[in-house]
Order: sequence, then C-alpha cells, then structure tokens
Amino acid sequence: MNDTNKAELALEQGHVILPLRQSQRSLAYLAKRVAFLMLYAVNMATLGLFVYLVAPVTSFLAFNDIRFWRHIHQFHKLSYRMFTHTIALITNPTYSRAFRLAWLDAPRDAPDRSEVEVKQAWKLEHGESCDGCVHCCERIGCNLIDHERGGCMLYGSFFWRYFTCGPFPQNQFQIDYYQCPKWKAR
Repeated sequence: MNDTNKAELALEQGHVILPLRQSQRSLAYLAKRVAFLMLYAVNMATLGLFVYLVAPVTSFLAFNDIRFWRHIHQFHKLSYRMFTHTIALITNPTYSRAFRLAWLDAPRDAPDRSEVEVKQAWKLEHGESCDGCVHCCERIGCNLIDHERGGCMLYGSFFWRYFTCGPFPQNQFQIDYYQCPKWKAR
C-alpha cells in the first residue's frame, strides 16, 4: 500500500493525518516559539537584564544580526515592549484577541493572501507596500518603530516572522483593531 492509499484509508476511517514531514516541521515551529517564550519569561523575571546577558542571541532574534554591539542600545526598548505587551495581554481582552498566534504554522513575512487583500484605493496610491505607514504599530504604542526607515526595527527578524508582525493582518478583526488603512478581509 503506497502513501496515498494509506492517507485515503485513514481519512475513510475518520482519522485526520498530516504527512510526517509537515507534522515534523510544525513541531519544529512550535519548539522555536516555545523556546523564544522561555527566553521572554526569563527576561521578564530578571526585569529586562537577561537580554544583555545573552546579547548575541537577543540581537539575532530581534534584529536578525548576531553583532549585538550594533543594536545593544535598543535592548531597553525590547524589554520595555515585553512588559507593556504582557500587561496588555493580561488586562485587555480585545488586545489579547487581536494578538492571534498560530503556534504550528510556518513563519511568515507577509499575510496570507487567501485571507486578506490590499484595498484598491491603497494600491492606486501606494502600491503593495506599507509605504512608511506604521499605523498598526502606533495604535498599540509600540516603541520599536524606526521613524527614519518608516517601519519596524525588527522587520524580517525571527520575532517578526514567528509572531504576529510578519503575518499581520490575519483577519478582519485585526484590521479593525489596528485601524489598518491598507488591508481588507476577503
């Protein structure tokens, strides 16, 4: 019996299966997110000092660059954002709902175009890019905005891809919550 027949048989019997490679990848994505959150928790417990103790790791995860001396002056902003984000998750149910995380999904640099699309009016004026718009970041008071570049300091990093910034927006609720002028749900 080949793999296709096995999958069909499993579906007939009511079993939902993932191909082994896909489930292994999903578990790897989950493990990376959990490891990051463990570092996040340790940093919270040390009141933000841990990011300095593991500076090359912090620099890589946040800025996609192991050369921590180029970014260490921004580490205090990372710790501050961790605290404000955690407090908002605990105290603001609407913010918690907007912070949707698909634990097993592959990291993303852009939203899923089968779920959302760029508004036609935005396309005509700005094209496909955010074009310096940081409204979503400002809406939540994120202090990691690079106003000179017109975007996030963490753009393209591990954090960006594995958590909510890279795949933003995922649905109409997020678009409405962040008051995003670019996207609409399909």
